[in-house]
Amino acid sequence: MPVKWVEKAASSGKIPPPIYLDGHVRWREKDIDEWIQGGCPPTQKTQRTQNDIEMHGDDLNIKQLERWAIEHALDIAKGNREEASRLLGIGERTVYRKIKEYGLG
Repeated sequence: MPVKWVEKAASSGKIPPPIYLDGHVRWREKDIDEWIQGGCPPTQKTQRTQNDIEMHGDDLNIKQLERWAIEHALDIAKGNREEASRLLGIGERTVYRKIKEYGLG
């Protein structure tokens, strides 16, 4: 599919909204699978949504952002730490250490 069609379809609610990670636009496989299993219903119209992080002023801190980024990189990389570290631009050992720190593994 042409990229412009995908962007237009996402913003008009024809396909599930993407997540934005490190400047990249990605769709979660589980979101697409659920959407297909549900009969490809229209979704909410979105404009570059980042609904994965709910910003609540003082409640948001760097640790929450870091955990979110690592969780989503691992989700996109299907659990592959090496790929997740590449997406995040950090070392694989750092990803491994953060997985242990946040109890993600």
